[in-house]
Amino acid sequence: MLTTPDCSGVIKDGEEDAAYELWERVSNLHICHECRFNSNPTCAVFTERQSGGGRSWPNFLMATPEMEKATCAW
Repeated sequence: MLTTPDCSGVIKDGEEDAAYELWERVSNLHICHECRFNSNPTCAVFTERQSGGGRSWPNFLMATPEMEKATCAW
């Protein structure tokens, strides 16, 4: 259930406000958007450092990292 982010972003000129708005929604918990029972049936992952998620793995923001860990295990 523990994974590391596999890419990083670069803030483009003029997009600072959008980047800071995104940064306010980062978390350690990411829920699979299209969970299926196949060779990779992982439904949730926890990252050691906060990240913004992605299209298939959006982040799931909770009040504390402890709550995120419990939700991932559940």
